[in-house]
Amino acid sequence: MKLCHIVSHIDEEASGPSYSVPRLCKAVAGVGNAVTLATLDRGAGRRDLGTVEHKAFVQSGFPVKLGRSAEMRDWLAGARDEGFELIHSHGLWMMPNIYPAAVAARAKIPHVVAPRGTLDPAALVYSRHLKLAAWYLGQRRVLQQAAALHATSEEEAGQFRALGFRQPIILLPNGIDMPSANRPPRQARRTLLYLGRLHAKKGLDMLLGAWAELEATYPDWDLRIVGRGTAEFEASLVRDIEALKLRRVRIDGPLYGEEKLRALKAADLFVLPTRGENFGMVVAEAFAAGTPVLTTRGAPWSGIKTHRCGWWTDPVPEAIGAGLSDALSLPSDTLEEMGLRGRAWMTRSYSWDNIGMRMAAAYLWLCHGGSQPQDVLRM
Repeated sequence: MKLCHIVSHIDEEASGPSYSVPRLCKAVAGVGNAVTLATLDRGAGRRDLGTVEHKAFVQSGFPVKLGRSAEMRDWLAGARDEGFELIHSHGLWMMPNIYPAAVAARAKIPHVVAPRGTLDPAALVYSRHLKLAAWYLGQRRVLQQAAALHATSEEEAGQFRALGFRQPIILLPNGIDMPSANRPPRQARRTLLYLGRLHAKKGLDMLLGAWAELEATYPDWDLRIVGRGTAEFEASLVRDIEALKLRRVRIDGPLYGEEKLRALKAADLFVLPTRGENFGMVVAEAFAAGTPVLTTRGAPWSGIKTHRCGWWTDPVPEAIGAGLSDALSLPSDTLEEMGLRGRAWMTRSYSWDNIGMRMAAAYLWLCHGGSQPQDVLRM
């Protein structure tokens, strides 16, 4: 099949989809499909796309956050001439997420929409004016007209239904590339690591509040926060640390590639105190690195309890604090065993090759009918 995927950005600084969307494209291409990935031109050259053709388009027009691109719009208008059989777009609220619907309708080909967590109630409270503008510029129509929606978790699929969308849902998680199992030698000082975007949605205020109650009790632990946010949000984190009189908290800039992997492997425990995620790619990355994880029920990782590889708490300060207290009190050997169980879970269940085959099967069904794949949910 000839397929077109669209996402606003795939640069290192954007978000989880900067990894998961290109990797999905590679996985689908790896099972015999011709895949083109269309993005805005913003640092995309750092991605290894394999056989996937990449089209990067110049952004034009205002406001900048809407990601307008006349170049992308005009290229997409030729989808029928390009021979695409299906368009799969990722994310919401920007023009690259709005252009594909009309194009797919004119070309009479299916359009799959993957909101990628943007319909989570915790996400909808941020940038409300931008989202309202995008909604009335056509985002609502895009969702209504989609041939199918793509959810990466059962929780996200439930959000689609709660909002009234009744079309088929392709329920497939993100995959994960498995690094080597080697981990650095254990250090005398132990590290609790947060790594990701610095944003209010991620619950860092709750993490700092919990750490303030625990810092004195666990003197051999340090909290390391790695990532980038707006200047205003980063300044607010520094103010919170000073106000709480925290002494063993370190904030570092973002890490990518091998440096990111080294940080995940060096950590004794990874924490994502989030208010809401559709998947939480960094949780899978931490497990793949062999590190146990504490996250909240705002992220769809209930399997943490089943596989005994971490903590899955309510997204409130008291529960996060209780989970951290339990985790920080455990010996290193116990935490390492939990991390190994998490890695084994990733190896079994989150192979990109497997996900590529299953997504390709869903595409075939949308285009040509036949037996409904097991990963497609219908009302």
